[in-house]
Amino acid sequence: SDLQVDALKEGNLYVITSGKTALSAASAQGIYLQAASTEDGLTTDMVFTAVGNDADGYALKTGNQYLAGRPVDDSPDKWGFMLTEKFSSAVTFMYQDGKLKVVSTGASAGPGGPPPGASDSYLYLSGDHFNFGTLQSTELTLEELYLPYTDVAEDRWSYDEIYDAAANGLMVGEENTKFAPAHTMTRAMAVTVLYRMAGAPEVTGKADFTD
Repeated sequence: SDLQVDALKEGNLYVITSGKTALSAASAQGIYLQAASTEDGLTTDMVFTAVGNDADGYALKTGNQYLAGRPVDDSPDKWGFMLTEKFSSAVTFMYQDGKLKVVSTGASAGPGGPPPGASDSYLYLSGDHFNFGTLQSTELTLEELYLPYTDVAEDRWSYDEIYDAAANGLMVGEENTKFAPAHTMTRAMAVTVLYRMAGAPEVTGKADFTD
């Protein structure tokens, strides 16, 4: 389930949309962020976790990686995205008046530090991609996601831990609406979690285990 909100909060899950178009990290390594249609439902690339605090802004995390900035065509007014595992290198945002305003471009955004006018940079939608810079800004809707599991009450002692595991894509439950928190974790489940914690790297060869 989701709810339209007017602020980012530490650790919560968000989908950022403009109409029926969502911000997606699918093409972050290609500088721009993909503009993905929400008409066919959400994918994990569209779901971001907010990490940070009110004073310094919030980074957008997908899985175990953050969105970081890098210059585009050496332009001081136009910046693109890449993924990093370092929070210190992440672009941080504040959601103000329906727009995502850049608070910091990240420690590794460029050799000269933040671009001129960084404090006036905003996320914007241009055709089939999102970017950020001082030239444009786009009205965006911020939707906060809540755990869809009917068997995980908000007052459950392990709610926060289950939320964190789901937010980071480590565990997704047994069904769309069932997490089964009382079930025993199998060895296969544990290995899957470890694999996802490692960033889901490409695997070669085969296992020698007979069972």
